[in-house]
Amino acid sequence: VRYIANYLRSGLELPARAIEILMIAYNDGILDASGQQELITTLHNEHRYGESIPLLERLLKAWPDSMHYITQLM
Repeated sequence: VRYIANYLRSGLELPARAIEILMIAYNDGILDASGQQELITTLHNEHRYGESIPLLERLLKAWPDSMHYITQLM
């Protein structure tokens, strides 16, 4: 899924479609933490910050000491 999303985002310049398929994978529970970070980064690159908040909150529950997630949430 991540390979396809990366191709859509970088190769075809279709970041909205990449976000869509990453969100589907996230909602289906098949996106690991690294894939979730890719989704968050893509959302931020597209100035869709609000959509990243629930994702970051969930990651912070798993890794509460992660300064990276904390700063992305700010």
